[in-house]
Amino acid sequence: MAAIDAPIFAPGLLQGPLDVQAIRDVDSGKLTANQAFNWGGILSKMKRMGLDQCSPEERHLAMETLALFAAMEMAALLVLCRDRGLECPQLFLAGSPAREIEPRVSAHLDRRVVPLERSAAAQGCARIAEDVFAGKENILGIAVDERVRAGKEG
Repeated sequence: MAAIDAPIFAPGLLQGPLDVQAIRDVDSGKLTANQAFNWGGILSKMKRMGLDQCSPEERHLAMETLALFAAMEMAALLVLCRDRGLECPQLFLAGSPAREIEPRVSAHLDRRVVPLERSAAAQGCARIAEDVFAGKENILGIAVDERVRAGKEG
């Protein structure tokens, strides 16, 4: 079992990967990386700050776009899974719109994707933090940085 959080190439509704201009803006000090990440989502590109600001047509387009990007990222990860000998892993979709876009994502991938509860990603992060605090040396096979385990900054 493995998981990935934060987009590699697929934006969410609010957050998304940094494009070239965002990288330039971060490098020049116009934006922090966090600001650029928080303004990289689908709705920002549509000049909307939330789904409540969208017309029904814009909302539909945003959800279709999100479903397509999620399916594309999952398809790319499936290639990596096959390279690791995992031919048909179970797929899960997290985030607040997971239940709404799951039918579209499943259709794009031609296989079932299981939507998780709205708080699943936050619960997973909390469990990882508990494990790190309890002194675990690795999480899902990834070594915990010694500085973090020691409670040091930097």
